Amino acid sequence: MVSDIGKALNPITDKLTQGVTLICLLIDFPRLAILLFGLVAITFVIMCMSFAMYYVQKKKYMKENIEY
Repeated sequence: MVSDIGKALNPITDKLTQGVTLICLLIDFPRLAILLFGLVAITFVIMCMSFAMYYVQKKKYMKENIEY
């Protein structure tokens, strides 16, 4: 069975797992910091795009439901 909360939490836990793994590897291989920076940058871009899509959908929904 797949729940809605599982669908929402899965991408978050995937990114956390990747981040923690990279942080652990940074202890022995400091040059991997560029990968950690890339992971953070990509996550930030995806988060911004998600908020933008949410805002556009909300605005569109509000325009459709205005009663005159």
